[in-house]
Amino acid sequence: MCKNATILIRIAPLLFFLFTSVSFSQVISGVVLDKKSNETIPFATVQIGTDYGVITNSEGRFDISTEKFTKNDSIKFSFLGYKASSFAIKDLAQDTIYLSENINQLDNVYLMNKNLAPDTILARVNRRIIENYDTGYQKLTVFSRKKQKYRSINNAFKIKKADFVSKKVISNVNQELNTLSKTAENKTSTVYNDDFTEIYASKNDSIKLDIKKATRLINTSKNTSADVIQSKAIEVIAKSLESSNTFKIRSGLFPVGDSVELKNVFKTSIDTLNVKDKKKSLQRILKENNFMTGTQFDFVTDFEKYEYTLDDMTSFNGEAVYVLSFTPRKKSADYAGHIYVSADSYAVLKAEYALAEGKTGASINLKLLLGFKYKESARSGTVIYQKNSSDKYVPRYIKTQSQRYTYLNRSFTFIENNADRKTRMKLKMNIDTEADINDLNELLFVNSEIISENEFSSLNESPGVKLEKISTYDPSLWAAYTIISPDTAIKEFEN
Repeated sequence: MCKNATILIRIAPLLFFLFTSVSFSQVISGVVLDKKSNETIPFATVQIGTDYGVITNSEGRFDISTEKFTKNDSIKFSFLGYKASSFAIKDLAQDTIYLSENINQLDNVYLMNKNLAPDTILARVNRRIIENYDTGYQKLTVFSRKKQKYRSINNAFKIKKADFVSKKVISNVNQELNTLSKTAENKTSTVYNDDFTEIYASKNDSIKLDIKKATRLINTSKNTSADVIQSKAIEVIAKSLESSNTFKIRSGLFPVGDSVELKNVFKTSIDTLNVKDKKKSLQRILKENNFMTGTQFDFVTDFEKYEYTLDDMTSFNGEAVYVLSFTPRKKSADYAGHIYVSADSYAVLKAEYALAEGKTGASINLKLLLGFKYKESARSGTVIYQKNSSDKYVPRYIKTQSQRYTYLNRSFTFIENNADRKTRMKLKMNIDTEADINDLNELLFVNSEIISENEFSSLNESPGVKLEKISTYDPSLWAAYTIISPDTAIKEFEN
């Protein structure tokens, strides 16, 4: 046998291994449908193993990477009230998955338990919260998407005084600012912010972040959101009023400092997703959607304030599940919705909630005193928990949606750093903004794993990651990541 043939025989198994690894290192895409109605099933679970998976988007579509798995690993599709469907990755030939309703599949014992009083079920839920939900050191791999729809009611910017330039220059700047403000009135624009982050969580609720990637889908030329319009206005101001002298600043809208150049004050281009800001946002969302804290889910932790009804029993991944609806019983209760409780562990697997009729969210009116007003007219959400390999429940998906009105009318003064009070330069300006804002936040928990205290302590956070600004959706940007599949609105986002 020739030398080359011998070598080929010896390395053939290796070549086969490499070939099959490459073949199955891919992203599987598809849609999940109800077999009977042929309608899409939003927020169905698509899972490989116990700790890795995705959720179908609002249109029932999914994308999941199989890179870390073999061709013989099983991919499972499931949804509350439906029979789960599993395939070996190698056998998943179709891109349309059908799920059938799970009718009359409950054990007689659970059917007998259907007569349990809702208050009894909720009491058991609360007794088992600590043992059901993971509060130890863990690493959560999260993809988050924020959609903000912004309707500008009013934007007004005016230079009142700038004693280092002529009155004519000030007049011209104010005229340009007025034109800019008028073009944004009653215009609506949308921005999508996507990021992929690893969250390192400790027992005391503190977190550290390792942000891997971040994009912003925005049409800057047409966008009328507050940050874009203010950025354009500040560019106009900075271009005309630039001074190399330094100024003292005391304001929440601009960098605070005692020696800042105007050109740096008005440098508002955001090219980085800041870890500090992202951490604050994630901590708030995780706290509000945590049954341990009761900050938002008082319909679970303070259930006596609500009227509960046991509507049905269904199943999920072999577990019998109580379906309960709730409405406010006391004046202090704000929400109405449904919760889904495991009849085995009494863990809440899913909660759907919204402000009840006649209820409003947070509000503050300091319009006359401080020139600020905020009112939340709508708030709703969905949270889905799933059991991990340690038999603890961890979040798989969180969605929050809010609608709010904001008003801000503030004056700001910048005073030059100059010992001679008589010759100090001053800049006085006024910002007046008013808008309706709709926010939709989605968090997909791709993976969860237990970590040690040492792993948490040893992580050194970077200050941030570059924010890639795009004007049309480019799927190649996220090809290496597991994300929430983009919906039609994102795919068709206009440049």
